[in-house]
Amino acid sequence: AATVQRGMIARIAGRCIDDRAAIATAIPELQQAIAVGGPLIEPARLLLDASLMAGDGATTLQAWRWYYADRPSGIAAVDGQLAAALPAWKRRDIGLALAASRLFPEADLVLRDPCAKEKIAHDPATRDIVTYAASLRRLAALASGHYRNVAAHAGDGHLERDVLNEGKALWNALTWPGAVPRFSKEAAIQELRRRFGTIVTLGETDDIPTLLMGHAVIDETRPVEQYGHKASLRFVQLDGMVSGGYAAWLTYDDRGTGGWVSDDASIYQIRTMYADGAVSRWRRIADADEREKRDREIADETRRDIERARLRAVSYFPGLEKRLQRQAVTAIRDQLAATGLTGDALRDAVIARLNRDVFHASIWAHEGRHAIDKKDFGIRDSAELEFRAKLSEIALSGSPRLLGSVIEPVGGSSAHGRANERILAGVAAWMRAHAGEIAGLDIAQPLLPQLDRLTDDQIRAAFRSLDPLVPAGGVS
Repeated sequence: AATVQRGMIARIAGRCIDDRAAIATAIPELQQAIAVGGPLIEPARLLLDASLMAGDGATTLQAWRWYYADRPSGIAAVDGQLAAALPAWKRRDIGLALAASRLFPEADLVLRDPCAKEKIAHDPATRDIVTYAASLRRLAALASGHYRNVAAHAGDGHLERDVLNEGKALWNALTWPGAVPRFSKEAAIQELRRRFGTIVTLGETDDIPTLLMGHAVIDETRPVEQYGHKASLRFVQLDGMVSGGYAAWLTYDDRGTGGWVSDDASIYQIRTMYADGAVSRWRRIADADEREKRDREIADETRRDIERARLRAVSYFPGLEKRLQRQAVTAIRDQLAATGLTGDALRDAVIARLNRDVFHASIWAHEGRHAIDKKDFGIRDSAELEFRAKLSEIALSGSPRLLGSVIEPVGGSSAHGRANERILAGVAAWMRAHAGEIAGLDIAQPLLPQLDRLTDDQIRAAFRSLDPLVPAGGVS
């Protein structure tokens, strides 16, 4: 990271430093890190940056594909554009493709590379990308300075004023077909969205003035239908984050805002908070050290679950959660391995399947159910909305054993905790009523810690049995 960032900083400043040997060493080390740990987004993006500085087209394309391993639909169209430009190292086309995939620092690096033998004659499209990338650097510095002042109790400053001033400077620096239009906050938000996919909100989170700014890699509105009821749902996924808020700044993007719902009920998700989930799940079964560590955790927590269940029959059982996760990923791996896949191809297929199943369940099933319940039934109570949405999330999932949002939290005053407690109590009652159909169930022991004995179809049936939308007699 230090080697790659040193090279990036120098080139952005317009300096060509002699780092060819260091970059050449960094590339195989990053490739090895990905081979061992999977295509996590941090090493994948470092590899992308290193390969761009090295002029290595094949590695650039592979790193770009690894960075977007979950293959958001809004990015897939760029693949062919980038693949066609890289073999001949067509810098303008590469820069435009990287900008289209919302990787503006990398696009700027290629378009302004001071180490290139020939400079690019900028046209309006490339000039605007370079201008925009410079503005993003200034905005990121503004946000970081603001959050640093917050952390040091030095006051909140004037974040919104400073951001709007930078926005006005950018507005005047962009190319226009005629005279520069009159600047306004609303006009700038719309124009930047049209040109660059920019999503920006200024407000407060936890009483701290906050800038949330990134770029849409998915912006999709779908019709959703569940049990004869229909609604539409808009989902926007963001990458290329300039600022993810104070908590993300404080924790180096480890914690913080994962998304929000806009006034028009559109769902906004910050991709980088979720993109590594499938890779982490894969590592827990594929990496020997990770698997051994997980084995110990499963054994320890399973023993503790017995004591937890004796104190409270419906609660969070970590051992159960870990076993269900292991079972889900193992089943997907075995299914795909049976088709002949091995090695990296098997890993990538498992990761893609996990991403697809989680995305479908958590967005189109869960959030889609919210849209249906609000539209058709006028429900506004948060706990009731979560109860119904979680039922759809699991019952309509391709991998119902990925029960994380239902397993924890349980109880308490939050809408999620209350909904989960109600669901798990209902599932336990279903298990008792169908005990004779569940292989290996010990009716003398607490039931919920044995939920992993249910088949996938039985899990779906248990959740559907609680759903007021499911017709009497269930669904086929």
